[in-house]
Amino acid sequence: MNKKLLSINIYMADQILASTRSSSLYRVLTKGEHEKDDYEINIGRSKAPCANELLTLKVGNGEEISGRSFTVDLPKLGSIVNCTLRIKVVGLINLSQYRSSNASPANNTGDDNDIDGLMCSPLPALSLIKMIRLKTHSRTICELTQEGLWALVHSLPAERRRMTLQLMGKGLYESLGGEQDSWGDPYNITHGTTFQGTKTLANQETHLYLPILMDVFESKTGLNTAFLETCSIELEFYETTRAFDAQSKEAGAHTTRSNAGTSYKADLLCLCKSYRDDVYKDVLAQYRQQPSVQALGWKIEKVGSVTKTLTAIGDATTKYHEVDFTLNTSSSALSRAIFVVVSRVSNADMSGRDPDIQAIANVSLGVSAMNRITSVSFSASGRQVFSNATPEEELMSMAGKHFSVPSDETAVVFFHRFADESAVVNGDRMAGALSLAGCSSQTWNIHAQCPRVSDYYGVATSNDVNQTVECSVWSISYSVTSTSSSSGALRNSLSV
Repeated sequence: MNKKLLSINIYMADQILASTRSSSLYRVLTKGEHEKDDYEINIGRSKAPCANELLTLKVGNGEEISGRSFTVDLPKLGSIVNCTLRIKVVGLINLSQYRSSNASPANNTGDDNDIDGLMCSPLPALSLIKMIRLKTHSRTICELTQEGLWALVHSLPAERRRMTLQLMGKGLYESLGGEQDSWGDPYNITHGTTFQGTKTLANQETHLYLPILMDVFESKTGLNTAFLETCSIELEFYETTRAFDAQSKEAGAHTTRSNAGTSYKADLLCLCKSYRDDVYKDVLAQYRQQPSVQALGWKIEKVGSVTKTLTAIGDATTKYHEVDFTLNTSSSALSRAIFVVVSRVSNADMSGRDPDIQAIANVSLGVSAMNRITSVSFSASGRQVFSNATPEEELMSMAGKHFSVPSDETAVVFFHRFADESAVVNGDRMAGALSLAGCSSQTWNIHAQCPRVSDYYGVATSNDVNQTVECSVWSISYSVTSTSSSSGALRNSLSV
């Protein structure tokens, strides 16, 4: 029986193969030539030998970073293929623990010996960043805002996105809310009765990580700093209370509270790829063959924005504001993707407010407000160009790669891609675009749900405050950088 089945299968395959000989269309399409790579056994060409080295550069020689700006020169060791910011926080307080050395729930009497509650933004590493720039000789080659990093992280492939969000502090925020993640406790914050006593608190150190997702670091070649003139990363930080702040556990007026972290410092981690000398000479040869070497990349630019001031909600049941935004823009970008973010840019004057409300307001500034975008539409000359897809439509269109892979926070970042690439941060070729220069009378209509300030962390109270929110539209646009063969000067030669 088995032999019979085997002979039938061979016979069927033989018939299929023989049938193509009689097809004139098959002969035209193949032109008598066939690709045999899938059937040939051989040892392929080896990649050039290289070695990776991870260098740690102190930001500001180990100074405190809160509200300050720093410049770090990049190492000249081969090509930098990854650049990540590490933030080290010392002395974070812990939720529901106590200051006194004899710490126990029974001793939580509401006096100055009690430890205050820790407040944390949804992504504390991101909340600290105002701007990151790649510069060379005072020329800005690329820059990233908090909104740009927020969107790029959500455009990453699913596994890399999940890992990145965890390292940025997402798991810490969840664990404070009582939701333990499968990662456990990667931030060295121990929960429960084992975390007690001032000595333990003082020695506690937490590391958070933020990838610098610039095109030069995400390209296949990386940033060849060994040949280029000196390049540097410029970092602008917000105040640390945007990432962590404390609520008071004092009885009564809540006049004092702990510091959420006694020290905030940062390092820049650079993964450098070095080549053997003979290989490196071949790499440099491309710069000698022409006056300049050009590379296709991308940059993030703001298409337009609008702000609105929202009046404090006076009841204890309404959770969020329903807000409509209309933007009229005149961008000429050649866009491979568009994203929309609604962020909280400021709160009302908080002087005289309860410290608990101040803490809640501080850690919900920027994209951490978690404003939910419910609809987006873009029209030009009165005709609709595109509108948002439902989550179901996004899932169905994933095969076409024209929408981002839905993430846990899809609703807080609207993302629409035009490039036929699976990941926006990859790609060194033209792969589809929307030219905003060809779109006249550009109009954006966006609806969002903006949470009240006092409802953050589930505080249901009528003690709300006014807030100002910004709706911004951004383009991830194609750009071309040029490297001088004689001087190694790097500059933007074309942005379209």
